[in-house]
Amino acid sequence: MNIRKDIDGDLGFSTEMSLTLDELTFVRECVSISLCREIRTESEEIASQAMSLGITHYHCLTLPFHHGDFWVKTRRLLPFAAVGHIRSMSFFKKLEQEFGPLRISNEEELMPEEVTWRLVRPGCAEDVGTVHADSWFWALGHGRMPAGYRRFKIWIPLHTEPGRNGILCAPGTHRLPHPPYRVERRGGIMKPVLDVDPQSLGLRLLPLEPGSVFAFHDDLLHGGAVNTGMTCRISIEFTCLYEDSCGPVDEDRNTPNMGGSMMNGDRP
Repeated sequence: MNIRKDIDGDLGFSTEMSLTLDELTFVRECVSISLCREIRTESEEIASQAMSLGITHYHCLTLPFHHGDFWVKTRRLLPFAAVGHIRSMSFFKKLEQEFGPLRISNEEELMPEEVTWRLVRPGCAEDVGTVHADSWFWALGHGRMPAGYRRFKIWIPLHTEPGRNGILCAPGTHRLPHPPYRVERRGGIMKPVLDVDPQSLGLRLLPLEPGSVFAFHDDLLHGGAVNTGMTCRISIEFTCLYEDSCGPVDEDRNTPNMGGSMMNGDRP
């Protein structure tokens, strides 16, 4: 197993690692507690219903708030204690064996390291982001890179129906010139939006089982798939930073057409 070689290689990603059953159970429970805690700030009754139904049936709840407006990034951060536990997991140890000591990036001042969860409801196209490369968000100022570091992304499905929901990616696009994109204000923040048909990019829906670890290159084109399953797709994600003798990544690649002023916000 050579994760670094796979990420930098022809495909631009690796799916060779996975959480153990105990690790998967732990992270699922952390997300469930986080989701119900936030709902409780609006309604104790709905929070109790969420706990009873289970978070994969969140879409069955009658919400006292607008889903998209309510679930801003700061409501979807795992507590620091949970992040520390994730750092002790087997997959993370394998990563550090190859990359050396890893830092998990952060934007929020109160969170030294950030692991974010996401929930995608069945049939809700608005719950998934557009196709992009993570490097585009960094180029917009969403996060600051320390000198001498490079980065890659980790995405882990916790509840998923392989073939019906998950993540799309275009293998090998980290080595190709990126398609044009513009920048628009969406959900109160500036986000990159493709100027070409995503279907022209060779996107593939990865059939990842719950607990699979999708580690991928910062320049790989990817995006969320509309959930055609029966339950909510739930995942976690975070960005790893590692020291590299080649120096920091090039933030000027494919400078976007700026549609407005930049402001920090939620990366995909």
